[in-house]
Amino acid sequence: MLNNQKNVLRKIIAISFLLFLAFGLELLSRYTINATIPCNYAFFRIELIFIILIGYLFGPKYGFWASLFYLLIHYVLEFSFMEVLLHHTHENHNHSHDHENEHASKALIFLYRFFLPYIVCSFSGLFYQKNLNHLTKKTPIIITLVLISVVQIISSILFINLLQENFAKKTFLKWFIPSPSYSWSLNLIYSFSSVIVSNTIIGALFYLINLRLKDNMEFLYGFSKEN
Repeated sequence: MLNNQKNVLRKIIAISFLLFLAFGLELLSRYTINATIPCNYAFFRIELIFIILIGYLFGPKYGFWASLFYLLIHYVLEFSFMEVLLHHTHENHNHSHDHENEHASKALIFLYRFFLPYIVCSFSGLFYQKNLNHLTKKTPIIITLVLISVVQIISSILFINLLQENFAKKTFLKWFIPSPSYSWSLNLIYSFSSVIVSNTIIGALFYLINLRLKDNMEFLYGFSKEN
Protein backbone atom coordinates (compact mmCIF):
# COMPACT_ATOMS: atom_id res chain seq x y z
CA MET A 1 0.00 0.00 0.00
CA LEU A 2 2.78 2.42 0.95
CA ASN A 3 4.70 1.68 -2.24
CA ASN A 4 1.54 2.26 -4.26
CA GLN A 5 0.98 5.64 -2.61
CA LYS A 6 4.58 6.62 -3.30
CA ASN A 7 4.16 5.62 -6.93
CA VAL A 8 0.96 7.66 -7.28
CA LEU A 9 2.74 10.65 -5.75
CA ARG A 10 5.61 10.27 -8.21
CA LYS A 11 3.12 10.20 -11.08
CA ILE A 12 1.38 13.33 -9.81
CA ILE A 13 4.72 15.14 -9.56
CA ALA A 14 5.71 14.05 -13.07
CA ILE A 15 2.30 15.04 -14.49
CA SER A 16 2.47 18.42 -12.73
CA PHE A 17 5.87 19.01 -14.33
CA LEU A 18 4.51 18.17 -17.78
CA LEU A 19 1.57 20.53 -17.23
CA PHE A 20 4.02 23.23 -16.18
CA LEU A 21 5.99 22.68 -19.39
CA ALA A 22 2.76 22.86 -21.42
CA PHE A 23 1.73 26.18 -19.88
CA GLY A 24 5.27 27.53 -20.20
CA LEU A 25 5.59 26.60 -23.88
CA GLU A 26 2.13 27.98 -24.60
CA LEU A 27 2.98 31.30 -22.96
CA LEU A 28 6.22 31.49 -24.92
CA SER A 29 4.45 30.62 -28.18
CA ARG A 30 1.66 33.12 -27.60
CA TYR A 31 4.04 36.08 -27.53
CA THR A 32 6.30 34.80 -30.30
CA ILE A 33 5.09 32.55 -33.13
CA ASN A 34 1.37 33.03 -32.36
CA ALA A 35 1.56 36.84 -32.31
CA THR A 36 -0.51 37.27 -29.09
CA ILE A 37 -3.51 35.40 -30.55
CA PRO A 38 -5.68 33.88 -27.74
CA CYS A 39 -4.84 30.26 -26.97
CA ASN A 40 -8.18 28.91 -28.14
CA TYR A 41 -7.61 30.26 -31.68
CA ALA A 42 -3.82 30.18 -31.93
CA PHE A 43 -2.30 28.70 -35.08
CA PHE A 44 0.50 26.76 -33.40
CA ARG A 45 -0.57 24.42 -30.58
CA ILE A 46 2.76 22.67 -30.01
CA GLU A 47 2.33 22.73 -26.21
CA LEU A 48 -0.26 19.96 -26.53
CA ILE A 49 2.60 17.48 -26.91
CA PHE A 50 3.04 17.50 -23.13
CA ILE A 51 -0.68 16.82 -22.57
CA ILE A 52 -0.54 13.95 -25.04
CA LEU A 53 2.55 12.59 -23.28
CA ILE A 54 0.68 12.34 -19.98
CA GLY A 55 -1.80 9.80 -21.31
CA TYR A 56 0.92 8.07 -23.30
CA LEU A 57 3.17 7.58 -20.25
CA PHE A 58 0.68 7.18 -17.41
CA GLY A 59 -2.51 5.79 -18.91
CA PRO A 60 -6.02 6.98 -19.83
CA LYS A 61 -7.12 7.88 -16.28
CA TYR A 62 -4.28 10.32 -15.68
CA GLY A 63 -4.48 11.54 -19.28
CA PHE A 64 -8.18 12.34 -18.96
CA TRP A 65 -7.92 14.25 -15.68
CA ALA A 66 -4.83 16.15 -16.79
CA SER A 67 -6.54 17.16 -20.05
CA LEU A 68 -9.67 18.18 -18.15
CA PHE A 69 -7.64 20.29 -15.72
CA TYR A 70 -5.75 21.91 -18.59
CA LEU A 71 -8.89 22.80 -20.56
CA LEU A 72 -10.69 24.17 -17.49
CA ILE A 73 -7.73 26.44 -16.72
CA HIS A 74 -7.90 27.71 -20.30
CA TYR A 75 -11.63 28.24 -20.06
CA VAL A 76 -11.22 30.30 -16.89
CA LEU A 77 -8.42 32.36 -18.46
CA GLU A 78 -10.49 33.01 -21.59
CA PHE A 79 -13.80 33.53 -19.76
CA SER A 80 -13.52 37.32 -19.93
CA PHE A 81 -13.06 36.98 -23.70
CA MET A 82 -16.23 34.88 -23.80
CA GLU A 83 -18.13 37.56 -21.89
CA VAL A 84 -17.02 40.22 -24.36
CA LEU A 85 -17.95 37.88 -27.20
CA LEU A 86 -21.49 37.64 -25.86
CA HIS A 87 -21.72 41.26 -24.70
CA HIS A 88 -23.91 42.36 -27.59
CA THR A 89 -26.65 39.87 -26.77
CA HIS A 90 -26.52 40.55 -23.05
CA GLU A 91 -26.74 44.31 -23.49
CA ASN A 92 -29.35 44.54 -26.22
CA HIS A 93 -31.64 41.56 -25.66
CA ASN A 94 -33.50 41.00 -22.43
CA HIS A 95 -36.05 38.39 -23.40
CA SER A 96 -35.79 34.98 -21.78
CA HIS A 97 -35.51 33.34 -25.19
CA ASP A 98 -32.46 35.46 -26.03
CA HIS A 99 -30.87 34.56 -22.69
CA GLU A 100 -31.46 30.91 -23.43
CA ASN A 101 -29.73 31.36 -26.78
CA GLU A 102 -26.84 33.10 -25.05
CA HIS A 103 -26.39 30.24 -22.58
CA ALA A 104 -26.63 27.71 -25.42
CA SER A 105 -23.99 29.64 -27.36
CA LYS A 106 -21.69 29.66 -24.35
CA ALA A 107 -22.10 25.91 -23.97
CA LEU A 108 -21.36 25.31 -27.66
CA ILE A 109 -18.29 27.55 -27.62
CA PHE A 110 -17.02 25.67 -24.57
CA LEU A 111 -17.65 22.35 -26.30
CA TYR A 112 -16.14 23.22 -29.69
CA ARG A 113 -13.22 25.45 -28.70
CA PHE A 114 -12.23 24.06 -25.31
CA PHE A 115 -13.58 20.64 -24.36
CA LEU A 116 -13.23 18.63 -27.58
CA PRO A 117 -9.84 19.97 -28.79
CA TYR A 118 -8.20 19.42 -25.39
CA ILE A 119 -9.91 16.31 -24.02
CA VAL A 120 -9.06 14.42 -27.22
CA CYS A 121 -5.40 14.62 -26.18
CA SER A 122 -6.17 12.00 -23.54
CA PHE A 123 -6.79 9.49 -26.36
CA SER A 124 -3.07 8.73 -26.22
CA GLY A 125 -3.81 6.81 -23.02
CA LEU A 126 -5.89 4.29 -24.97
CA PHE A 127 -2.67 2.67 -26.18
CA TYR A 128 -1.00 2.60 -22.78
CA GLN A 129 0.39 -0.74 -21.58
CA LYS A 130 1.85 -1.37 -18.13
CA ASN A 131 4.80 -3.20 -19.66
CA LEU A 132 5.41 -0.11 -21.82
CA ASN A 133 5.49 -2.13 -25.04
CA HIS A 134 3.68 0.75 -26.76
CA LEU A 135 6.87 2.80 -26.47
CA THR A 136 8.60 0.46 -28.90
CA LYS A 137 5.96 0.88 -31.61
CA LYS A 138 5.23 3.73 -34.03
CA THR A 139 1.60 2.77 -34.63
CA PRO A 140 0.20 4.16 -31.31
CA ILE A 141 1.73 7.57 -32.01
CA ILE A 142 0.39 7.69 -35.57
CA ILE A 143 -3.12 6.55 -34.63
CA THR A 144 -3.21 8.95 -31.67
CA LEU A 145 -2.29 11.97 -33.79
CA VAL A 146 -4.74 10.98 -36.54
CA LEU A 147 -7.59 10.68 -34.00
CA ILE A 148 -6.64 13.99 -32.40
CA SER A 149 -6.48 15.70 -35.80
CA VAL A 150 -9.88 14.37 -36.88
CA VAL A 151 -11.62 15.47 -33.68
CA GLN A 152 -9.94 18.89 -33.72
CA ILE A 153 -10.88 19.48 -37.35
CA ILE A 154 -14.50 18.46 -36.72
CA SER A 155 -14.73 20.71 -33.64
CA SER A 156 -13.26 23.60 -35.64
CA ILE A 157 -15.81 23.11 -38.43
CA LEU A 158 -18.64 23.05 -35.90
CA PHE A 159 -17.32 26.23 -34.29
CA ILE A 160 -17.01 27.95 -37.66
CA ASN A 161 -20.59 26.96 -38.47
CA LEU A 162 -21.65 28.47 -35.16
CA LEU A 163 -19.89 31.72 -36.07
CA GLN A 164 -21.49 31.80 -39.50
CA GLU A 165 -25.00 31.09 -38.22
CA ASN A 166 -24.82 33.79 -35.59
CA PHE A 167 -23.21 36.23 -37.99
CA ALA A 168 -26.04 35.68 -40.46
CA LYS A 169 -28.59 36.27 -37.70
CA LYS A 170 -26.63 39.31 -36.43
CA THR A 171 -26.92 38.18 -32.83
CA PHE A 172 -24.18 37.75 -30.27
CA LEU A 173 -21.28 37.81 -32.77
CA LYS A 174 -22.07 41.21 -34.27
CA TRP A 175 -19.47 42.75 -31.99
CA PHE A 176 -16.97 39.97 -32.57
CA ILE A 177 -17.15 40.14 -36.36
CA PRO A 178 -17.72 43.78 -37.40
CA SER A 179 -16.85 42.98 -41.03
CA PRO A 180 -19.77 43.13 -43.50
CA SER A 181 -18.84 39.68 -44.78
CA TYR A 182 -17.79 36.44 -43.13
CA SER A 183 -15.51 33.99 -44.90
CA TRP A 184 -16.42 30.44 -43.88
CA SER A 185 -13.83 29.03 -46.30
CA LEU A 186 -11.03 31.25 -45.00
CA ASN A 187 -11.69 30.22 -41.42
CA LEU A 188 -11.88 26.58 -42.45
CA ILE A 189 -8.53 26.79 -44.25
CA TYR A 190 -6.98 28.50 -41.22
CA SER A 191 -8.30 25.90 -38.76
CA PHE A 192 -7.45 22.93 -40.99
CA SER A 193 -3.93 24.24 -41.62
CA SER A 194 -3.43 24.91 -37.91
CA VAL A 195 -4.37 21.35 -36.94
CA ILE A 196 -2.26 19.72 -39.66
CA VAL A 197 0.84 21.88 -39.14
CA SER A 198 0.72 21.72 -35.34
CA ASN A 199 0.15 17.96 -35.19
CA THR A 200 2.85 17.31 -37.79
CA ILE A 201 5.32 19.22 -35.63
CA ILE A 202 4.06 17.39 -32.54
CA GLY A 203 4.46 14.07 -34.36
CA ALA A 204 8.09 14.84 -35.24
CA LEU A 205 8.86 15.94 -31.68
CA PHE A 206 6.98 12.94 -30.30
CA TYR A 207 9.14 10.61 -32.39
CA LEU A 208 12.35 12.21 -31.09
CA ILE A 209 11.13 12.13 -27.49
CA ASN A 210 10.07 8.51 -27.86
CA LEU A 211 13.60 7.58 -28.93
CA ARG A 212 14.89 8.93 -25.63
CA LEU A 213 12.12 7.21 -23.70
CA LYS A 214 13.18 3.86 -25.11
CA ASP A 215 16.63 4.42 -23.62
CA ASN A 216 15.08 4.92 -20.16
CA MET A 217 12.67 1.99 -20.06
CA GLU A 218 13.84 0.79 -16.66
CA PHE A 219 13.25 4.20 -15.10
CA LEU A 220 9.82 4.55 -16.72
CA TYR A 221 8.82 1.04 -15.70
CA GLY A 222 8.94 2.20 -12.09
CA PHE A 223 6.07 4.60 -12.83
CA SER A 224 3.97 1.87 -14.41
CA LYS A 225 3.85 -0.27 -11.27
CA GLU A 226 0.59 0.13 -9.40
CA ASN A 227 1.36 -2.26 -6.57
